[in-house]
Amino acid sequence: MATSLSSDVSIDALPSAENYKPNTVSRAYREQHVPQANGENLSPEETESAKFNEYLALDKRNNHSGPSSFAEFLEPSSNTSVVHLAEKKVATRLQKSNCSSLVNWRRERFTFEAMKTFVVFLFSIHIVVESVWQNPGFCGTYECPEYTLDEQGKGYEKRFYATATWVSTSAAGSYKNATTTTFSKLQSYLKQLNAEAMAVPYVTMMFPTVGLNVVQNFTQFFFIKPSLRPAPEPIDTSIQLKIVPPKHLYIRTVPGHVTSTADWVKQANLLAGAINDTSKYYGTFFFTAEYNLPSESGKRYNEVWFYAMN
Repeated sequence: MATSLSSDVSIDALPSAENYKPNTVSRAYREQHVPQANGENLSPEETESAKFNEYLALDKRNNHSGPSSFAEFLEPSSNTSVVHLAEKKVATRLQKSNCSSLVNWRRERFTFEAMKTFVVFLFSIHIVVESVWQNPGFCGTYECPEYTLDEQGKGYEKRFYATATWVSTSAAGSYKNATTTTFSKLQSYLKQLNAEAMAVPYVTMMFPTVGLNVVQNFTQFFFIKPSLRPAPEPIDTSIQLKIVPPKHLYIRTVPGHVTSTADWVKQANLLAGAINDTSKYYGTFFFTAEYNLPSESGKRYNEVWFYAMN
C-alpha cells in the first residue's frame, strides 16, 4: 500500500524529479504560481513534494548523497542514518505547515549539519580531556607514575602500571637505617638532574621470609618523571637506572608513619588476607610505597604492593 501524504493523494501519484523541470520558468513565477503537472493544478502537498524533487535533482547534480525520494523521508528504511531521520522531521514539518519556500528547507538542513559537526567536535575534546593523566590526590604536589584501575576489591585494589623509569640503590641494616641511607643517595642523584626532580612514591623491596630479626639488604627505588627522561647514567656505580616494564599490582592503603619491618610485614599479611588467593600474586617478596618525604609531619599516605601473577 502506498504511503499517503493526505487522505486522497498518495506518494506514487506525485511527480518525479525527472518530470518536474523548475528551470523552464523563472524563480519569481515559481514563487507566485502553483507548479503544473500533467496539465492539472497541484495541491499544497503536491507542491511541497515538487519543490523537494527540485532540491533532489540539484542534490544529485552536485553529487550529494541525499535520500532518493520524498517517501524515504516519511517512511525511512531500517538502515536509514540518524541524519536522514532528522531530515525526515524537517520535511514532515514543512508538509504540515504548507511552507512554500525551498530556501527554508535548505536552511534547516544546513543548521542541522552545522550542529552535528559542532557536537562531534565537543565529543572529540571530551575524549582528549578524559585521556590526559591526572595525579590522584594522595600524590599531593608530586608527580606519580601513571596507572589504570583494574579491580576494586574489599581491602585492596588491583592496578595496571605503564612502563616507567626508576633509579635504585641498596643498603643493609634495619629497615629505618637502611632506607635512610638509600633515600639520601637517591635524592642526591635526583637533585643533580633538577632542583624539582623529586617524584613519588619511593618504593622499597622487602623479603618477609628472611625473618624479622635478621639484617636484610633493602633495595629502594625512586620514580623518574617523564620530563626528566632519558635520565643520565649515575656516576655512583651503586645507583642504577631501571626501565620497569608494564605490570599489574595488588595494593593496600597504609596510613600513618610506618618505620619497622614488623609493621610492614603485618600490612602485607592483611593484603594477602584480603586477596585470599595465593595463586594471584608473588608472595616471597613485597614492596612498600611511601608518598610523603621522611621529614614531612602530619597525615601520611603509604601503600603495600604485591606483584600480580597476571
